[in-house]
Amino acid sequence: EREGPNIAGSVELPSYAQPLSDADASVIAAQLRKAPAVFGQARKNLTGKGKDLWVLGGRSISENVEELRAFAASVKEAHPDLAAAAEEAALASDQFAGWIKEQAPSRQEASGIGIADYNWYLRNVHLVPFTWEEERALLERELMRAHAALRFAEHRNRKLPKLERAGNAVEYEKRQSEAIKEFISFMESDEMMSIRPYMEPAMREQIFPFQPSEGLRGFFYEIDYRDPMPMRAHHFHWIDKAREIQDPVESPIRRVPSLYNIFDTRAEGMATAMEEMVLEAGMLRNRPRVSELVYIMLAQRCARGLGGLYQHSGQMDFEQATRFADKWVPWGLLPHDGGTIQHEEHFYLQQPAYGECYVTGKILIDQLMAEYARQREGNFQLRPFLDEFNHAGIIPVSLLHWELTGDKSVLDRVLQSQ
Repeated sequence: EREGPNIAGSVELPSYAQPLSDADASVIAAQLRKAPAVFGQARKNLTGKGKDLWVLGGRSISENVEELRAFAASVKEAHPDLAAAAEEAALASDQFAGWIKEQAPSRQEASGIGIADYNWYLRNVHLVPFTWEEERALLERELMRAHAALRFAEHRNRKLPKLERAGNAVEYEKRQSEAIKEFISFMESDEMMSIRPYMEPAMREQIFPFQPSEGLRGFFYEIDYRDPMPMRAHHFHWIDKAREIQDPVESPIRRVPSLYNIFDTRAEGMATAMEEMVLEAGMLRNRPRVSELVYIMLAQRCARGLGGLYQHSGQMDFEQATRFADKWVPWGLLPHDGGTIQHEEHFYLQQPAYGECYVTGKILIDQLMAEYARQREGNFQLRPFLDEFNHAGIIPVSLLHWELTGDKSVLDRVLQSQ
């Protein structure tokens, strides 16, 4: 149901129509008033000794305080009781964050789960056929490939003007809109994939507002403001989400989201794979410098994924992982103290294997495509492959490999190690 850890019963504001009705405001207020009880139980449940998780947990709850108070201010006039409930939740959150910070100095152990448990988790939960060591080798190789490819692209483009960031909202929104139209048009005209009427509107819903800034924005904004096409490719996510509603798979099991995120190699792996797919297919031929952004994005996924791996093996702590990612992301676009990597490496501590799945999922999809094409040597066509892949549903790639090719070897490798 969700990318990351999510408490049952949490308030999901985007699911409510805006402006809020009195009835919805009352429901949300009732949920927010449960915060003191939730945090009271948390004081009993939280017995772990991992230093970084305690320190980062305090920071995360403090950020919630700011969000709740901003929300309270936004609804105070229309829904004063809801605003009061949000202020009460903010106070409870603030007190809980203070308790976490008091406890943190006594928690001095590593926060990672260790290589043995990481391997068990990969195989038994995510159905991924790799070990910690194999993932490390794969991500290192992809990191160096990304850097080498970037340098060749920079050399090839050395006489072209550098990419300039969109400077205002009008320019930014125009670029975004044109890129979505170009993405959908190319996918259809180049026979990459069957296009349905719901796909373009789904992507247009995900144009984020322009953010003025003289300095660095978050990493993905720095990419998107230079050229929107790489992130439009990654936003294949929203086509996936729209398909679940508009064109669901026949299987009743696959028709609804899983209760736990075991599908990350498919969801994030495919979104990441699409970035290079459109490059290889020629979509970026009229945007030569954009290939540089594609390789920078791959390097970022590898560097942060390796940071996650090293945190769980105990070879790095959180601070070292953020600095490692900073070191290996080109153009200085991922500073170690910036919000992007700070939140991502925390997330990867909370949910092992997620940071790596962008790259390992892409590799598993490459492997699937290779076997699928080998079985059709001389008769492979991209559109039937992607259509079949898409309509099989959002499930682990090892299962997709078996379903689309009849080859069970990837899944057998998972099962034999369990």
